[in-house]
Amino acid sequence: MRFKNRYLLLELVWKDARADDALLEPTLLACFRQSIWTCFGDHGLGLALASLQVKFHSALTGLCIVRCSRDQHRQVWGALSTITEIRHRTVLLRLLHLGGTLASCQRTALAHSRASLAALQLTAQQARSARDAEARLQALEL
Repeated sequence: MRFKNRYLLLELVWKDARADDALLEPTLLACFRQSIWTCFGDHGLGLALASLQVKFHSALTGLCIVRCSRDQHRQVWGALSTITEIRHRTVLLRLLHLGGTLASCQRTALAHSRASLAALQLTAQQARSARDAEARLQALEL
């Protein structure tokens, strides 16, 4: 039997509405691990760590794709929903999509990012960053 995963597409909504370019996937993963440990202890963290991974993060759009095991996705989702602060900044994590494949999350993430970026007036550097993020999202290994 193969190992089954769930993919959570999250939107990071910052209270001050500023993008954080310095926030990287390892930092997010450490924050997510800490939240799971706080909510479910060592046992819950041990179960979730087997497959917990941040597959994608875009600072400009605030989108993040997290992979976890199918058996633990409710615990991971619950722990992530309790996060209120990352790197001393207030944030709200909003689940946009829960899928069984990375491709389904990619499609939803692309549609959401295109819609949100169309509403913004971007500088040339931000537009380049948005194109780079979209290319990284499309290049994720399925």
